Amino acid sequence: MDKNLIIVGSITYAMKSKEILSSNGILSYIEKITDSIPDAGCGYALNVPHDFDSAYNILKKSGMKIRSVRRGRRP
Repeated sequence: MDKNLIIVGSITYAMKSKEILSSNGILSYIEKITDSIPDAGCGYALNVPHDFDSAYNILKKSGMKIRSVRRGRRP
């Protein structure tokens, strides 16, 4: 399964982002980032296993502050 993260920095932004994506029919999961990522804030991200590009664009258009992204396959 793909592990594509949209790093938002705080639990508040993660919860708001999850709600925005859900209302647009995109499944996402909130994750606490445990490894060190520069500029990750408090270290929260949305794992978006499918429709990553759409999710990213929806959040950008909605004005959510995205700190960074991490895309790739799970080991």
